[in-house]
Amino acid sequence: MTAYYGENFTKTRATPALKVGVTDWGGRVRAMYDKYEFSGGNPADGSTVSMAKAPLGARVVGGWFKNTAIGTAGSFLVGKTGDTDALSGAIDVSAAAQTDFTGTDVGEKLTAETEYFVTMTNGGTATAGTLEMCVYYVVD
Repeated sequence: MTAYYGENFTKTRATPALKVGVTDWGGRVRAMYDKYEFSGGNPADGSTVSMAKAPLGARVVGGWFKNTAIGTAGSFLVGKTGDTDALSGAIDVSAAAQTDFTGTDVGEKLTAETEYFVTMTNGGTATAGTLEMCVYYVVD
């Protein structure tokens, strides 16, 4: 049987040990949490709700999005400018749910301060409801 080691684990086994970046090994996980409540008829198709801003150099390590049932058709996307599903693809608005982030930004080290927002798509049936979001990241 062969033992394999990840890139950063290998650095810790070297003699002398090689330095591992703090966002990769031993960093502190921080969280950004926000909540938004809206009244009936909102949000319209294409509306966005900004809910988190991660600093330059942060590594997104996870998070979640939670919504109440908000209408009969449509979806939410959780992402950023240029990639509206960077944290999560389509989340159905018709049922209350909590969704863990699995998008392309999870695991990535950010090269710029990044604002994350929720986009409503096909929102013609939206009613009152609540959105909650938490992004976990490591920066130091």
